[in-house]
Amino acid sequence: MLTARAGVQQFLAGCTCVGVTAAGELYAPYGLDELAAGQLTLNPLNRTPDLFLPKAKDYRARWPWLTIHAPDWLAEGGA
Repeated sequence: MLTARAGVQQFLAGCTCVGVTAAGELYAPYGLDELAAGQLTLNPLNRTPDLFLPKAKDYRARWPWLTIHAPDWLAEGGA
């Protein structure tokens, strides 16, 4: 069975891997630096990397200050 923490660890962008427990405790396995800086990077634990660029572009359409940092192999269309 997948835990909530394991699910959070697999979100597409590392900076979005943030959750709050029922007790109000912050869970951010990769920290908050990229989130604060507005940097979207592919989470290497995500199992669907081909979805990263469309999702990142959708985020940036809503929040234009975000910066997308995609690996070359993904930006070139390979997954």
